[in-house]
Amino acid sequence: MDRIDGASADGQPTSPENYPLQPLPSAAVPEPVDPALEPNDGAKREARKLSDASPSADRLHHYSRSRKQLLQESQPWYAEAMSTASPAEKKVGEIIDELRKNESRDRSLFGNLPGEAVPEPRSRDSGGQFLVNRPSIDMSTVMAIARGMPKGAHQHIHFNTALPPEELLGHAQTPEVQDTMFIRSTLPLTNPENFQNCEIVFNVFPKETVSADCFSSSYNRDTEDPENSPWMLWKVFRESFPERVAPTGPENLDAAGRWARSKMVISVEHTYGHTTTHNSSWAYFNQSTRALKGLVGYESGYRWYIGRAIDNMIEDNVMYAELRPMLFDKAIPSTDGLRKLDLKEQMSIICGEIIKKRKELEARNELDKFPFGIKIIYCTPRSISLAEMETELEDCIWLKLQFPDLICGFDLVGAEDRPNCIKFYADVLLAFQQRCKELKISIPFMFHAGETLLDTGGSSDPDDSNLYDALLLNAKRIGHGYALLKHPHLVEKYKKQNICLELCPISNELLHLCGNAREHPYPQLLAAGLHCTLNADNPALFSSTLSYEFYQVMVGDPRMNIHGWKQLAEWSLEHSCLSPGEIHLAKGIYARQWEAFCQWVVDEYGWQQSKEMWCNVVLGVWALQPFTFALSHKHVGRTLPALEIEERANGHGGEDTTTEEDYFHFVTRPDIRAFKWSIQKYDERAVAPGYWFVAPYELLGQKERGAKWIGPYIYNGKGELVWSGAPMFDSFNVFDFRPVEIHEQNMFTAIYKREDAGVIVDNSYQIRKMVQWPGGSDAANMHEFSVFDEGAKVAVLTREMHHASTEKSKVIGYDGECSINTDGLLELDISGDSPIPLFNWSWIDHMSLDEITYPTKLDVKKECKEGWDANHCNAIDRFDNGDYLVSCRHTDTLYKISRESGSVLWRLGGTNSDFKFVGEAKFSRQHHARILESNATHTVLTLFDNARGEGIQTATHDCTRGLILSLHADKAQMVAEYPRPDHEYSTSRGSLEIMPNGNVFIGWTFHSRISEHSAEGKLLMKAKLPPRKNTYRSYKAPWTGRPVDSPDVVSRVKEQGLKGYTTQVYVSWNGATDVVKWSVYRADQGGSRYIHAVIVEAIGAKGEPLGQSKVVETIPTDRNAAQFTEEQRWLDAHVPNIAVDLSYDAQGQLYPPSPDPELPSFSSPADDWEGLPLVGQHAKLMAYVAGILTCCVFAMLYWAGSRLKQRLRRRQLKQGYTQVYKDDDENEHELDEGVGQDADTMNGSTGRLRKG
Repeated sequence: MDRIDGASADGQPTSPENYPLQPLPSAAVPEPVDPALEPNDGAKREARKLSDASPSADRLHHYSRSRKQLLQESQPWYAEAMSTASPAEKKVGEIIDELRKNESRDRSLFGNLPGEAVPEPRSRDSGGQFLVNRPSIDMSTVMAIARGMPKGAHQHIHFNTALPPEELLGHAQTPEVQDTMFIRSTLPLTNPENFQNCEIVFNVFPKETVSADCFSSSYNRDTEDPENSPWMLWKVFRESFPERVAPTGPENLDAAGRWARSKMVISVEHTYGHTTTHNSSWAYFNQSTRALKGLVGYESGYRWYIGRAIDNMIEDNVMYAELRPMLFDKAIPSTDGLRKLDLKEQMSIICGEIIKKRKELEARNELDKFPFGIKIIYCTPRSISLAEMETELEDCIWLKLQFPDLICGFDLVGAEDRPNCIKFYADVLLAFQQRCKELKISIPFMFHAGETLLDTGGSSDPDDSNLYDALLLNAKRIGHGYALLKHPHLVEKYKKQNICLELCPISNELLHLCGNAREHPYPQLLAAGLHCTLNADNPALFSSTLSYEFYQVMVGDPRMNIHGWKQLAEWSLEHSCLSPGEIHLAKGIYARQWEAFCQWVVDEYGWQQSKEMWCNVVLGVWALQPFTFALSHKHVGRTLPALEIEERANGHGGEDTTTEEDYFHFVTRPDIRAFKWSIQKYDERAVAPGYWFVAPYELLGQKERGAKWIGPYIYNGKGELVWSGAPMFDSFNVFDFRPVEIHEQNMFTAIYKREDAGVIVDNSYQIRKMVQWPGGSDAANMHEFSVFDEGAKVAVLTREMHHASTEKSKVIGYDGECSINTDGLLELDISGDSPIPLFNWSWIDHMSLDEITYPTKLDVKKECKEGWDANHCNAIDRFDNGDYLVSCRHTDTLYKISRESGSVLWRLGGTNSDFKFVGEAKFSRQHHARILESNATHTVLTLFDNARGEGIQTATHDCTRGLILSLHADKAQMVAEYPRPDHEYSTSRGSLEIMPNGNVFIGWTFHSRISEHSAEGKLLMKAKLPPRKNTYRSYKAPWTGRPVDSPDVVSRVKEQGLKGYTTQVYVSWNGATDVVKWSVYRADQGGSRYIHAVIVEAIGAKGEPLGQSKVVETIPTDRNAAQFTEEQRWLDAHVPNIAVDLSYDAQGQLYPPSPDPELPSFSSPADDWEGLPLVGQHAKLMAYVAGILTCCVFAMLYWAGSRLKQRLRRRQLKQGYTQVYKDDDENEHELDEGVGQDADTMNGSTGRLRKG
């Protein structure tokens, strides 16, 4: 029986769990019909006539054409976009449509099954409440695609909210502002209620300011009392803050930081609480913006903020932005709090940071990512007087004349249902327009209008709506426009004047205009033919980005699609404040970005679409059988696919010549693209055992997610991939990736630049510790993260900016105060929750600038102005007594530093060396210095001698080499050297490591070259990656990987002509090192043509199970109807029904070997296998059911089977898998050796059986 109106054959609502598995027999007796419901004879005759009639072809064609035209007229923006869509774009549309549908039903995300009469209580609506859905959204593939989408321009984003508050609070803890950043509370923090109800603000004051005590009952919050300031030093506030009242939050924030952050973000409770109203939402919103303001509005914070905001937009694939700062206050304090910066100085900072960022992008050949910088829309509150508004408009004109390319518009901000409406200022606004016309400057209005349903500025007169005045004042765009549909006559006028609407759906939801994305009117606004753009409004407050806005509109209405995304982005450029020439250029750049994006989606996610379709196959009666075999294990992939943009040029010059042949490819992990090694071995038996640890990178200054090959990798000695860390670290640069042993356990450490942190990771690939640098992103460099004392302490190289006096600067030929970047040393105790500084050493405190050997190639004036990389320290090691060895490249010197006093105990190399070099011992531009041995009289060191750098410099050796030196008395003598095999130079970076057997393992950086040498210097092995794929350091060490994730498995069907179908099984386990063979367990449906599902178990050297996969359904091959019918006849004649032919006694032991005890009923959930709805999974029950079924007549067999399966599904029968011995000649598995071409293909087995 076919399903009718969402009901299954037994009357139950249909869903993937209870679809009827088999049709009812045609001989089934129909249910009796009530005679009262029978139609009369005339009606029967008419019904027969109508059913016999069919519409003519012309009539049906006309109807279809009219319907298509009607749909196009209802959505003209979509029809136009669709008409120009490329094949790749159309394919992306299909992929996203399928993903959107599947994710909505996926119980791990939303679980909204349309066939369920009553939804499961824990299910959520895709497109429902944003903050509630946020965890699920972050796991969504559609969201991953939204992140990768090029978004054009961001037109509506308020200045103070471009960065999340955790970043602002982190920057407020940096040394430059920790003595001048103060906090004020509106209530004394003496009880839990005040902690919850108070409002906070930040500001910068001179460090001499007396700090108040917010935690005292006598705290005075009166800002007008000169004798009793309410401002408390933020550093002291943090130290005094009680941990017990701190909410949860980002790990990089302390208790006070987490509490302050909670005052700056809109939470689920603030938005969806039962007492929340429109007014309370706006009140909390305003409090949050005030709290953020002081963390941005000071000199160094302003400068840092602009650069980070641009980086943040580039990461979100935004090409250009127009920010809206509130400029009513006119001035911000300097970092020391001693002076005020006026509007001109503030705008100068913005211009300077834009130019700086542009140069960075040009240097990396990435200017297309953010080619036009940012512009400023002058904002002022709508609550001020007419006289104040006149002053604001005059200031706006003055700034436009000073910064004609920066100031681009004017706006009034604040809740529109509060004073004042735009009409209140009409006179001065008209005068402003006239003055701009006289000065021949353009400052268009971009008013907030229609953001609230009552947008009348506190008036009860609907005629005061701002939507009227925005139209009459010729606004270029309006913010939000949510209420425009209340004025149908205005819609046509807005279209005629080509006024664009800056839509902000998430903001409208969280400020109580609508309940969720599904209730937002954006579909109606678009259908009306209005040009619209998407905007994040206040992303820091709303925990969102522009990517989330695009995701929300995609899932909020089924009519939105990929073509709509593209149109919204293109309109954002078309209606921007760029010049016509810039808009033309921007559209060309965007077209290229869009084409690359579409191809990326097809390549990255196209395979998932077909996989999702086949995973919805409804399964019948199952029997599970094993086949076990050994294979060469490929240890690949488990983590969720990382979002990855098109691979780009390497940034090292020259064309990228890599091809698909240069990568490993894995059916199970298409998100992994690991490079293959080119290896030459000269004495394989002499090579030390161990695994290679490398971390290829593309650009040192990486700001956004890179190509998917970027990240850390572990390879075995044959160059076979063992572990890819690119998904784990999201394809961001990882440096100093090295194996360590902590408490006799294999672990590795690395510097993860994206998080500005060091990480310690165990051999199950779980992060044990993430150590954030005290002081933020610029506080440590990329070179070193050294763990000591069983992981209790680490040492890192710090980065500091200094201004050398004019006298000191003369040493390097500079007349003035030279700005100098120097590196130092920081030792941290990481045994607790937060790192504690134990030893902090600064190079500049102990050195003179005349030690620097690097300036010969530099323009000294330029470098001193922008920040001179003076000493460039790149390695740390520790002596047994706690003293440190520090290597500084730009002084060609190794320093021994006293742990007690910080003084320099000796120098090796450079201009002031305490040792004389004997023979060929002299080095330069060195890296990776290490202490091999040390006692009272001798010290033996290893180092990577670059021998020359990138500038104009005389080489100290004829090639780069590894070097072992012995220090004794005042002499440095070479013990051994290991020249680069091709006798060329590595002008930067590199590493050298001594193996336990005495071999020397060296990483040469460029092309990730590595080599291994005997202690005597014999070359044993060398290897390299494809050209220009570099790694900073390379290590080799023993390793045992035991991942906690399950093996990854793909099972799919391959046609073998008349022979039937071969089931190919692919398996990989990212990071596992101990697997010697796999056991594969199969499950067949009765009368099936292929294996329906498999479980794969990893087996160790002693036969012990190491782990097992989830139940994986086989992906069938496509077949046409004729093939299907022919094959079905052949299979029916030759292949037995396994589920019936195999009895429990013949199948041997149960699988798993130690099953749970039998349950007293069938109602217990199938926890072991994640509730997969399989029927007949307990072997004993199968035998019993099979016996009953074989005794039934053919018609009753179908009927009873269907009914029984339905009931067992609803009760979630406990699963029991059985293992079959292979010595049953009647049912022998054929092994199809060598099936498949991919690197992780198993020596698969066929899915068919043969009779003996």
